[in-house]
Amino acid sequence: MAINPKYKFTNKQIPPQSVMSAALGVISVAGIIAVTILSFKNEGVAEVRYGVTVILAAVFSIIGLVLGVWSRMIKDVYYFWAYFGIAVNSLVLFFVIYLLGLGIMAM
Repeated sequence: MAINPKYKFTNKQIPPQSVMSAALGVISVAGIIAVTILSFKNEGVAEVRYGVTVILAAVFSIIGLVLGVWSRMIKDVYYFWAYFGIAVNSLVLFFVIYLLGLGIMAM
């Protein structure tokens, strides 16, 4: 019986915190894209509900960033989803800060 040399035995798992981090990041990105599109359709006038959505996306991103960093600290697991969650949530937070800066500059 031949053993496949490409097969690797491992007991690594995917931590649920990293998957949740990635999911929160994707939800945040979807919310910000939706708000941006709706704001453009409204000729640049952002309603209060759009601002609440962006704040909620920022909260989701902060929680997702904490979960991503926390899952990265776990030993002997797969880190792809942790890195993905950290990257997406960081980009969302930077974009929210950018949007807030644009709003302050417009005043």
